[in-house]
Amino acid sequence: MAEDELEKLAEKGDVQAQLQLASRYVTMCYMFTAFSGGNPNEMIENYYCQAAYWFRRAAEQGNSDGQFNLAECYYYGKGVKKDFKEAFYWFKKAACGGVVAAQTRLGDCYGFGYGVEQNDNSSYSWYKLASENGDARAQCCLAICYLDEVGVKRDVKKAVNLLCEAFANGDEKTKEVLMGNKVEDKYMTYRLVFARKIGRKTKEGTNDINTTNCPNCGAPTEITSSGKCQYCGSIITTGEHDWVLTSLESI
Repeated sequence: MAEDELEKLAEKGDVQAQLQLASRYVTMCYMFTAFSGGNPNEMIENYYCQAAYWFRRAAEQGNSDGQFNLAECYYYGKGVKKDFKEAFYWFKKAACGGVVAAQTRLGDCYGFGYGVEQNDNSSYSWYKLASENGDARAQCCLAICYLDEVGVKRDVKKAVNLLCEAFANGDEKTKEVLMGNKVEDKYMTYRLVFARKIGRKTKEGTNDINTTNCPNCGAPTEITSSGKCQYCGSIITTGEHDWVLTSLESI
């Protein structure tokens, strides 16, 4: 559709025309930014302003995609003055409208205190929701929450599973898989390095490292309410004997 016809429809309140027109301006921004070597100029800024204007027109009509893109404009200061509070406001509307990327952004906002009071629990909750909706970046962020105990108890196993899901889902923005393809299976070998507190050893001659044996003396034991080994008296429920994943790399 010709741009003048598209603009007429957009002026009449056609939401799809408004979004399409805004997207064209964003595309021109990318093109001219590339041609200019990444240096901003007045023409590029004008295109961003036009994009933000049409995203706002769609957003104010309740369109979730328009709300998300307008929030992105405020988040990065493209076409409008950078304003995290405004960004949070529109991200919240878009997220409630089902835009998964906006749910992830709310996790960012709560996590870093952008436009809202910092809150680890809320950050975790929004990352979790977006992760369950298949957003790869949210799955990576949620994995970090489990590793760093951000709004949730540390759980290395869940973190690793989430990272694997993120690799499988690929990048949500480009819709491309991160490695391999969607038709053929790709098998990888990983090196996992574990560590535990210095001085803690498994009893010599014993290969059993599960919780039915005391990691201090190696004697068969049962976890009781006291949390102590009935043979050597070592406390075995404090986590000081636990193996911790310190690195994960493909080989």
